[in-house]
Amino acid sequence: MASLENNPSKRKRPEDSPDDSSKSVDVCHHCSKKCTKKSEAVQCDLCCSWLHASCEGLSKDEYKLLTQLTSTVENVMYYCKFNKCETRSKQLMFGSISKVLFPPADSSESSTTTEQNCLSKTLTDLSEKIADLTIKQQTLHNSVQSISSKFVESAVNMDTGAPAQSITQGAGPSSNALDIIDEMADRDRRKNNIVACNFPESTDRNVDIQSFKALSDTVFKLDLDVTKAIRLGPKIPNKHRPLLLTVEDVDDKTFMLSHSHFLKRHEQYNKVYLVPDRTRLERAKHKRVVDELKQRKANRETNLIIRNGIISQRQPRVNIIAETTNTQQATNCS
Repeated sequence: MASLENNPSKRKRPEDSPDDSSKSVDVCHHCSKKCTKKSEAVQCDLCCSWLHASCEGLSKDEYKLLTQLTSTVENVMYYCKFNKCETRSKQLMFGSISKVLFPPADSSESSTTTEQNCLSKTLTDLSEKIADLTIKQQTLHNSVQSISSKFVESAVNMDTGAPAQSITQGAGPSSNALDIIDEMADRDRRKNNIVACNFPESTDRNVDIQSFKALSDTVFKLDLDVTKAIRLGPKIPNKHRPLLLTVEDVDDKTFMLSHSHFLKRHEQYNKVYLVPDRTRLERAKHKRVVDELKQRKANRETNLIIRNGIISQRQPRVNIIAETTNTQQATNCS
């Protein structure tokens, strides 16, 4: 299936060449209106006609799922209902199978015997393949069910703080699956990002990049490769906006986040702190954890810290030198 959203190479978008009126424009074969990127159109893989998803009776969830499937799975076909290509494709498929299983009769007995042998062998091969495909299909179905149930329980419940059924309440059957796909895609887009807060702001983006690379070299001893830097939010007088950076190596980002306490050892950077580039669900979860920490501290709980998204008890630091000195003194006295 082609769509104007995820397959621009198959048929050029009309808005890609607005000044060239001599070139043909894709129109919906149902309503005769233009098919643009924003109009959510699909192309039939049999008659090659473009049709609006709404003219085909596809809901927004169904259209979104189709476009996501075509961008991740190969050989996904769509046959339109308008030109009855859906019915014709089934007739063509079953007609081809019938010609193999039931070839035209031949007057020659030897030819009939040969065809019967071929038919018997074909049927045997098909039976074996069908049995093998049935086993594989059942195994795949069980795996998908297991993964889906675990993912919905752990990922969705953990990140939203609400049961999975409340997320999909009043929505279509594919809403939960689409939400999960969107969330995982958003996390993948942000995996190489890191946010530096209270980092001195410059009017030149390249200066921001060079300044942060100097920080990574001084504090973390990293030769950091930064590919992008953006200041977040509107400018506020006498305040530094958060700096969003994209680094080439995700391991460098992970190292800096796990060792961000090194910044406190440097007077130049002791007010800077680093945080991951969180998705909307991750930000909501982090806010709940921070609010819980504030409430527990207000209830006079002490030595609490957020580690890996969970509130835990801070382990008391042991003064090894003092303990060693006391042990030696006790030994000398004895």
